[in-house]
Amino acid sequence: PTHLSVSSVDAGQLYLSLAGFFVFYSVLLVIELFMMTKYIRLGPSSLHTGRYHFEQEGGEHV
Repeated sequence: PTHLSVSSVDAGQLYLSLAGFFVFYSVLLVIELFMMTKYIRLGPSSLHTGRYHFEQEGGEHV
């Protein structure tokens, strides 16, 4: 019977749920882009592994 396949969730709840997912993952994307650009600008020596030029030489990147 087709009446068993009808959902009890109305359109408002569906749109609210989709908007919630969209906002949540958009915020995560913004945070990720901010962190990536921050560490890209600092360069690989910001990892403090001791393998890069500016860590070994003690020089500063200008």
